[in-house]
Amino acid sequence: VLGRHNSKVRNTPQAYVKTTKPMALAKEGSSLTDPNTVSIKKTKGTFEYWANEKGTMVKKYSLNDTEYTEAQYMNLIQNIEDNDGPRNAFKKYYIKSYERALEKNNKNFFNDVSIKKSTHKCSGNELCVEEHVNTGCSAVHTCGKNDQIYEDLTYENYATVVNNSNLYKYLLSGGKKGYNIGISFTEVNLFYGFGIDYTPLAICGNATPKNINHGAKVARTIKTIVPRATLYGLTVSCTTAVTPVAVPIDGYDKVPKIYIGNHSYGRGLDHYDISESRFIDDFVYNTRTIEIASAGNEGVKRFGHLSEVARGVNVISVGAVHNHNNLTYHQTSSWVNPHYPDYANEGIEYTKPEIANYSDLLFPKADVFNVTMATTKDGKTTTTTEKLTPFFRQTSSATPYTTASVALLLDKYPFYRWHPEVVKALLLTSSIRSITGAENHDKDNKNFKVAMGVPDGRALAQYNRSRFWNGNNKEHFKNEKIEFDETGITAGTRYRIAIAWLSSGSDVVKYEKLPQNINLVVKQEGVTLAKSESPNNPFELVDFVAKSSKPLKITIERKDNLGGRVLLGYNLLEVH
Repeated sequence: VLGRHNSKVRNTPQAYVKTTKPMALAKEGSSLTDPNTVSIKKTKGTFEYWANEKGTMVKKYSLNDTEYTEAQYMNLIQNIEDNDGPRNAFKKYYIKSYERALEKNNKNFFNDVSIKKSTHKCSGNELCVEEHVNTGCSAVHTCGKNDQIYEDLTYENYATVVNNSNLYKYLLSGGKKGYNIGISFTEVNLFYGFGIDYTPLAICGNATPKNINHGAKVARTIKTIVPRATLYGLTVSCTTAVTPVAVPIDGYDKVPKIYIGNHSYGRGLDHYDISESRFIDDFVYNTRTIEIASAGNEGVKRFGHLSEVARGVNVISVGAVHNHNNLTYHQTSSWVNPHYPDYANEGIEYTKPEIANYSDLLFPKADVFNVTMATTKDGKTTTTTEKLTPFFRQTSSATPYTTASVALLLDKYPFYRWHPEVVKALLLTSSIRSITGAENHDKDNKNFKVAMGVPDGRALAQYNRSRFWNGNNKEHFKNEKIEFDETGITAGTRYRIAIAWLSSGSDVVKYEKLPQNINLVVKQEGVTLAKSESPNNPFELVDFVAKSSKPLKITIERKDNLGGRVLLGYNLLEVH
């Protein structure tokens, strides 16, 4: 699997236009340092959950080539994270006005919202079918005549989906279901409900029952699957009435810490803004929070439009498949080669989304509400009402489902905390569930059949060997290579290996390409079994069958290097 084919090649210099101001930087003192330039402590770590000679599954940890127990490893890595230079510099560098704006704009919008219990045909059901549902228009985009996309949707009990995907069977750890895991989710508006304590959100000018329902359904999806996790509702920056900007905050000092950020909302094609993609990439690059974003629901009629957050090269973007009908794509799910840094078909093409996941979730025992909102303009009051139904569809539901899956992973295996690059590699290797008709939906790559798959819970949880390398630009690589052997290989067995790395968003915009291009080659007994050399993707993925039981020679080679840290993740999966 070589990553996506670039359908166009450009050798001429490109230009981009900023349509809004970039994220504000602190200017309060000359002593402030750009966090992108701050040194990081040289560290490398490994974790494996593999069967030993007796067939018993065993965990193994190492840090800087020394083996430790899990408790020892966590104690040592916690000290390294507490003193992390880039994260601490990031807190000072970016203005705290986002949180101050939250307080300033936090008017009580519950005065305009009335909630009463209602009924819905899906209540109490295990399956709910809606025939010929219009799925082609986003909340912020006015539907045109040619934008109508109709699909027959079958909503399936979330518990059935969780069980079928092997999440609970292999990732449930002692019944904790996300204990001590903080998850942020950024929405336009939220209301209190489902027993969740939110940090109240600023209300933007486009507050509607639909917006409020969307955030409530995101929260319900996450908390139903990982009820012990702590949810943090985060503010948005109300730049205009229709274009709220996602503003994640560093959650390292929160209790519990925010390890994951969820972005399930999207914006229509009316707004193209490079600054948000750059900011989210710089945010992940410096805080190493795992950010997961919806690829969007405008894939077919809207030329595969992706939201600004989903376009981030450090972000894990999620498409949607139907749970029934052999995991076919949602017609609207975006899956194309977008361009970085802008939407004018300029700059590099790269693969998005990296994975797809289950959607169309039904919560049969959920309360069903009518959300009514009264707005007054020019002396005239308008009342609008929408049901908070017991189901959730499209990429908006696939994204929190993925977030909940990662929360279970971080709960059971703390090694993956603060390593979005390793989590991306793990999600790629674990996406062993094929998507029916992927090559037909993935129009940019129809002849290459390289669209990714759907993660499997067992593949996420077992028979993995994960590694990370954190350091500054000249560290870890020797002659621009990292080489090592993988032993304990079984002849005739299928393996999947992925690498992923983080880049400064500012550098990607500056160079109009990834500052580092890294390739992956796998050999056995001197023969190349697989290689992945896609020039524009921030990851590489291979899938192969071992020819013998001899060790695999892994070569990770950095072909281009314009600077930046080494923030590299790796995962080997033995497929069972």
